[in-house]
Amino acid sequence: MNEDAKGFIGGFCGGCAGLIVSHPVDTIRIRMQTRGLLNGAETHYSSSLQHFKGILKTEKVKGLFKGMTYPLLGQAGINAIVFGVERAVYRRLQPDTEALNVKSAVLSGLASGAIQSVIVCPMELIKIRMQNQGVGKQHVSWVMTKFGMADPEPTRKGVPFMKEYRGPLQTTKIIIKEHGFMGIYKGWWATVFREVPQFGIYFGTFEWLKMSMAKWKNVSHNDLSIPHVSIAGGVTGVVTWCWYPIDVIKTRFQSDGAIGQPRVYNGIIDCVIKSVRAEGMGVLFRGLQPTLFRGFLNGAATFPVYTLVLKFLNN
Repeated sequence: MNEDAKGFIGGFCGGCAGLIVSHPVDTIRIRMQTRGLLNGAETHYSSSLQHFKGILKTEKVKGLFKGMTYPLLGQAGINAIVFGVERAVYRRLQPDTEALNVKSAVLSGLASGAIQSVIVCPMELIKIRMQNQGVGKQHVSWVMTKFGMADPEPTRKGVPFMKEYRGPLQTTKIIIKEHGFMGIYKGWWATVFREVPQFGIYFGTFEWLKMSMAKWKNVSHNDLSIPHVSIAGGVTGVVTWCWYPIDVIKTRFQSDGAIGQPRVYNGIIDCVIKSVRAEGMGVLFRGLQPTLFRGFLNGAATFPVYTLVLKFLNN
């Protein structure tokens, strides 16, 4: 099998594993980042634990997995692209795969981040809209009149819950109908500014950790145990989020203007200014705790599965 193809297959499998274990934490992250942004949304939850309990109380366990179908299908493909492109570029920058090179890993990571942004932007826009489903009071009559597709559910403790977005395809149709095809690329530049440097850090950090662990254990990096690879992947997932504030802004901007909600921001810069002015600098780090936890879980699952699949294909 072609070496580049192995990277795509390994990335596909690793992406599935990483998303499944980390999506519930990602839902909490999104809720914290957009707290108080949606019309009538509850704002009294101040910690990730409170959000977790709140979701379980009002939306049950399935609430933690809202919006996962589309990312699960898309994330596997995205990870296939990310790891496939990274492996392909890395092999050309560093033909000797036995010798690790952090610089080559960073450059190949930058390339993979740029390419996959094309898919990530619309996928995360749809995911975010669905994850915020049922948060706060919705304009029932507005939705029904405009789209003729949303029916009110029974209220829970006086708060009406709506299902304007009933699935990824229907959500996509609504966004395109309201804003045109380019509407699914809302937050494009914020996505690029996050993805490109983040994946340079992502693969560069993992490469450095593998080098350090191999030296510490006095073995080849190819002989590192799966637990060591998992630890390296988990730490990588945490370090990668040093670029966190841009993710907050991207999330808030992509959440803005959802069905039944007024449009607040005129652009990315306007989003930064209004968010900080209204809620202080702390808003840029809201949801950091669950994000770091999610990053660790994702990396600790993705890299071991990726490594195991490559070993299987090579054998």
